[in-house]
Amino acid sequence: MTTKIPAELSSTPSIVDNGNSTAVTIDSSERVGILQGSPTSNLHIGASGNDAKRELRIDGTNGSGQTFGFITEADGENGRVSFKVGQSNATPAQKLMIHPDGGICFGSDTAAANALDDYEEGDWQATHGGNNMTGDGKYVKVGGLVFVQGDWTSATGSSSTFRIGGLPFTVNSTLHSAWHVGYETSSNSITGGYMASGQSYFDSVQAGGTGFVNLNAGERIIMFGTYFTTQ
Repeated sequence: MTTKIPAELSSTPSIVDNGNSTAVTIDSSERVGILQGSPTSNLHIGASGNDAKRELRIDGTNGSGQTFGFITEADGENGRVSFKVGQSNATPAQKLMIHPDGGICFGSDTAAANALDDYEEGDWQATHGGNNMTGDGKYVKVGGLVFVQGDWTSATGSSSTFRIGGLPFTVNSTLHSAWHVGYETSSNSITGGYMASGQSYFDSVQAGGTGFVNLNAGERIIMFGTYFTTQ
């Protein structure tokens, strides 16, 4: 291996390999390039040719001297980033992968259909009888699964209707779901109801009943529901 002397030869020193090709470059901004002559980050590992993969490995050892290895791999062929871990001298294996479409796969899985592509949580506003309901609602969305809960009271002057709107995401177009009541002050003893596929509302039913029943102005429900939305 040949090393150029920075102060004497260049403001961009480099280390060449046995084939006299530049292997490591340090530019004037102290950015280090490995197989990259013009680094754009503090440490920049380059790639060239077809279907190239590059890895960055960090090792540690336990009290018995066994190696714990962590690898970050950029897979240019498949357009994804993998994180690999190996314990007790084992070869690091994939534990987490960022899919090219943006989702995350766990373990050795690489299938796009299994990738977790969204997580969020927030507030949602229920509507009833032409008005916003008073109260508070929260939701959590993990992938295509949505969990909602709320403590809602129908506003004064609202029309009596069995339909409550405002779900934060539309229910999956091919899969109905249901919601449930833990507490209510309705004259019709609402116990939950039906979340219609392809809609952003839910309808009320009475215990033991098969038809919809109205919620009236001033009546309160504490509810929760779970449904799949369209991905």
